[in-house]
Amino acid sequence: MKIVAFLQNMWVRDPARVREGIKQHGEEYRRRVMAYSLFAGCLTGRRLKAALGEELCNKIIWEECTREIAGNPLYVPAPQPDHIRQVLQTEKPDVVLAFGKVASNAVSLVVSENPFKCVFLTALHPAARLHQGVLKSLKKLADDLRKLME
Repeated sequence: MKIVAFLQNMWVRDPARVREGIKQHGEEYRRRVMAYSLFAGCLTGRRLKAALGEELCNKIIWEECTREIAGNPLYVPAPQPDHIRQVLQTEKPDVVLAFGKVASNAVSLVVSENPFKCVFLTALHPAARLHQGVLKSLKKLADDLRKLME
């Protein structure tokens, strides 16, 4: 089962350096940097690992709703539907996950387009500050995903 998960956007301390690396090394590099940045210790990655387990996290193709790379966690660039569409057309996932309102709304619009036949699951953003139900939401998504994998 192929699973693609979308978060709202990548942010790093030195976005210019990451952009240059992507320019030099291409798409595979971008994906590696995204996964590394996500699971190198940030709250989002820690909560995803706690809810989904490390083994499942390693099987998921992690993506963002935009190719724009931010240098500030408070800045949320607009989603890029063409990017989301391209990822789905390329990967042809069985299951698509979206975390947070920004990602869920953007991906939902693209997934609802006709050629995409996949299961779509959403949860609160793992690092949401104003929601008491984050861990419960992540656990429900993990449970639903495990049922699909049976």
